[in-house]
Amino acid sequence: MDLRSTVIERHIARLKTWEFWRNHALYFCVYSVVCHWLEIPYSLFMEENFGIVGEFSVIWEYPFYPYLAYGFAVLIVGVFLIPLRDWIWAQSVSRGHAAATFYVLALIACIVMEAGCGMIINAPDANGVYPLWDNSDLPLNILGQAWLPNDILFALLASVYVWVLYPASEQSLARMPRRAADILTVVVVIAFVALCIWQFSTVPM
Repeated sequence: MDLRSTVIERHIARLKTWEFWRNHALYFCVYSVVCHWLEIPYSLFMEENFGIVGEFSVIWEYPFYPYLAYGFAVLIVGVFLIPLRDWIWAQSVSRGHAAATFYVLALIACIVMEAGCGMIINAPDANGVYPLWDNSDLPLNILGQAWLPNDILFALLASVYVWVLYPASEQSLARMPRRAADILTVVVVIAFVALCIWQFSTVPM
């Protein structure tokens, strides 16, 4: 059996467990909010230096507003990027080499996704005006849609999550009694649903 098949089979076995989906339900809720907080210092920097974050933004006034995109992002990481990490690691000469290889691949993926999504949903009109965002005047922009510093940061965050936060979270939950982990997840999910109902119904968009 080759290495790729071994990694895939091990991951498929994980996908069939209750613990995998319970843990990722918890991560979905937590990171939908926590990653919003990470955007606050970043947005302050961008507004101060480039003026590209509006005066009214959910970032400034509603710190508990859930950004579901981040929740889906950690779910995608768990399903697709963790087996990629394991496959790279198994073939690498060291953990550092594997982490560097993963980072380069994550950076390429971020560039492609940001630029590709931009060209689909943010194509300029006949007057060259971008409907959602305009990176065309920024240095190191990619097709006026993606911005390399953004992608460098996104790839770094993905790498930190994959190599540090994700395994630490998995180990912490594995050490808990199963019933305690189940109860924790149920409480967090209920609180998150209540938060979504409150924020989505009251925050002007």
